[in-house]
Amino acid sequence: CIISGIPFSTIPQELKEHILLESRAVLEPGGAFVLYQFSSRLLTDLQRIFKNVKRGFELLNVLPAHWFFCTA
Repeated sequence: CIISGIPFSTIPQELKEHILLESRAVLEPGGAFVLYQFSSRLLTDLQRIFKNVKRGFELLNVLPAHWFFCTA
């Protein structure tokens, strides 16, 4: 499992793409990439790179956060 809080909305698209592709590449079968973000803008990139993407929203977090559970 990879758990990430990288602020993807603040990094260049090329670097974001590289991190997401490398994260998917190192996942073992049954592995997951779990991340939280303060924006849902990353969803499109995640859906393009990972086979399955589940998402949610945690209101009790300070600041409220989107979470994503991605599997290859």
